[in-house]
Amino acid sequence: MQISRRPAGIALLVFTLGTFAALLMTAAPAGNYSLSQIHGYLAPDGRATIFAGAVIGVLAALALLYYLSVLRVGMPPGRGRDLAWGSGIAAAATAAAGWMIAAAIPIAYAQGGGHVTLTPSVVYTFGVLSAGMIYGPAMLFAGVAVIVAARQLRMVPGWWRVLGYIGGACAILSSAYFPYYLFAAYGVVVGLWGLLAKGAPVTEPQREAVNAA
Repeated sequence: MQISRRPAGIALLVFTLGTFAALLMTAAPAGNYSLSQIHGYLAPDGRATIFAGAVIGVLAALALLYYLSVLRVGMPPGRGRDLAWGSGIAAAATAAAGWMIAAAIPIAYAQGGGHVTLTPSVVYTFGVLSAGMIYGPAMLFAGVAVIVAARQLRMVPGWWRVLGYIGGACAILSSAYFPYYLFAAYGVVVGLWGLLAKGAPVTEPQREAVNAA
């Protein structure tokens, strides 16, 4: 049974572009400590954008799950397929939690009115926690899933498999910040290939008929 790769390509593009958009929209304070960035993050006129970014990030995490579910169909049963799917679930769950942490403080300020007051250092700590979850374990699990899928899938081009190894490794190293952008480039290239190219990305392994004795 052949599986169309177009839905997989769309899902990967949604995950890649949605995650990138969410990072830009939430803009949680992390990295170099900056009071101006923290004050901008807490500004009332930016709360709707931050919340929308968090929602987009959660939807992007769900798109990653859908992408892996399509690839999972083409993997032979066994530990590799289970590892890829389990890693995808862990990546999506960790990312979703990270996005909601990024939006938690602006939402608290909006709902609590003038009764909520946090020091800049506490706000910064929550921003670092959010970024750490997204760039750290979320991307690490996503990278593991991509690498295992590249190894397990049978009917894929050689270049697709190589890009899977490279992209997955970059995802694992995303906590160093710059490799994330290489992983995003991988997602755009492979996603566009799945969307625009003809044919099927994977073929479900044929089950051998068992003859009763």
